[in-house]
Amino acid sequence: PVRTGVRTSFVQDLVEGVRYTARHGGIRLMIVMVAVMALFVQPTLEMLAGVADKVLYMGEGGLAVLAATFGCGAMSGGLWIAWRGRNEGLIRILLGGVASALIALAVFALSSVLWLSLPALFGIGFCVVVASTAASSLIQNSVEPDLRARVMALDSMISTGAPAFGAIVVGWAGTQFGVQPPLFA
Repeated sequence: PVRTGVRTSFVQDLVEGVRYTARHGGIRLMIVMVAVMALFVQPTLEMLAGVADKVLYMGEGGLAVLAATFGCGAMSGGLWIAWRGRNEGLIRILLGGVASALIALAVFALSSVLWLSLPALFGIGFCVVVASTAASSLIQNSVEPDLRARVMALDSMISTGAPAFGAIVVGWAGTQFGVQPPLFA
C-alpha cells in the first residue's frame, strides 16, 4: 500500500521495526533463527580455503570442489523449497533446517576426509537456503502490512551483515586455534 501520513526518518523506521519484532514472539523467534544461521553456519564459506588447505590438503582445487558442493546444496535447497510451494509446515522446516545445518556443520568441522566433508557441506548449503527461505516466508506472512518493509529490512540486515561478523570471529579464532575447532564451536 502507498504510504500515507507523516514521513519518518530511516532511524525511526528501523527502531519501529526492531520494536515490533521484539514484541512479536513468533517473528522474534524467526529472526533469532536467521541470526543463528547467519552468525554460526554461513561463515563456513569463508573458512573453506583453510579447510581445503590445512585439513584436506587439497589446495585451490579442493577449494573449488568444496565451494561447488556448498553451492549445489544451496541450489538444491532453493529448488526444493520453491517446488514445495506452500506455507504449511514452514515452522517445522525452519527449525529442522537450523538443527540439521548445525549437525552437518559439526560433522564437517570434525571431518578430515573428503568423502565425509562433501555430503556434510552439501547439507549445510541445502539447510541454509531452506531455513532462511522458510524464515523469510513466515515473517512476510506474519507481519502487519504497514510494517512489513521495516521488519523484512531487519531480516535482510541480519542475513547480510551477520555472516561477515561471524566470519571475522571464526577467522580470527582459526588463526589462534586452527581451522576445525572454531567451526565446531
